[in-house]
Amino acid sequence: MGRVGDKVQVMVVDSPLILCIVYNNDETLGEDFNKTVRNVFDSYTNRNYLLTRKHTYEDEGRFQNEKEALEVRKHIINALDNFGIDYNYATSSELDCETIANKIAKEIREYEQ
Repeated sequence: MGRVGDKVQVMVVDSPLILCIVYNNDETLGEDFNKTVRNVFDSYTNRNYLLTRKHTYEDEGRFQNEKEALEVRKHIINALDNFGIDYNYATSSELDCETIANKIAKEIREYEQ
């Protein structure tokens, strides 16, 4: 993100930086790593959306099966809530993606005025 941050107005990622903290169970990295991740995350203006899948779960290439993925989702929600990070719910539909993109485009236009 740092390499392109000054070259683009918006970055869309499907695995936000803050998830590094959720998945960090390495004692060597520990809390110092988590603090660094949080500092970097907080250095950006973030819009966070927790997507609800509207299609069947595909476990090809994934670390978790559907049941395990639902448990991870609970950990993500708890982490976001505990960190006080704002997020919105959306579905993994074209309509919601378009709505989100339009909101962000509007925000950019308003910022530039």
